Amino acid sequence: MPIDINFLREYKGGEPDTVRESQTKRGQDPKLVDEVIEIDDQWRSSTHTLDKLREGLGKVQAKIADKKKASKGQDKCEDELKEKNVFTLKIDETKLESEQLTTKRNNKLNLIANVVNDAVKVATDEVENLIVRTFNTDKPKLTCDGKTPGRYHHWQLMHALGMF
Repeated sequence: MPIDINFLREYKGGEPDTVRESQTKRGQDPKLVDEVIEIDDQWRSSTHTLDKLREGLGKVQAKIADKKKASKGQDKCEDELKEKNVFTLKIDETKLESEQLTTKRNNKLNLIANVVNDAVKVATDEVENLIVRTFNTDKPKLTCDGKTPGRYHHWQLMHALGMF
């Protein structure tokens, strides 16, 4: 499961340095964190631009409504309608750009794994790993008892596996 984008945003209390260090411990490239942060900044800028364009469109639409009320529908508001169309086209372009940046950011973010705990020993291969505990070292041999042809009840399996 990937980390949350807010963990990379310093202005929201995130710790990108911790994630970079974790990437290094995993043997992965820490530059991926910087790429995600850069794409996220572009996305935030695009979203801000989109909000400002929508605000401008709202003002133009209000201006059109006021003119039509004042002239009782006689004024065609051609200049304002052209301006409205320009805003609409820019909004569509910016929305598409924002969606593409979101997809790109999330795809890169999914490549960053959870942060490695400080208690985990950093090793290059399994030989250096510390064995904390083992499970099922003495695996029972399951044999058919003749009473049930090749099938066991759940309690028989649990008993054979040492769970009972």
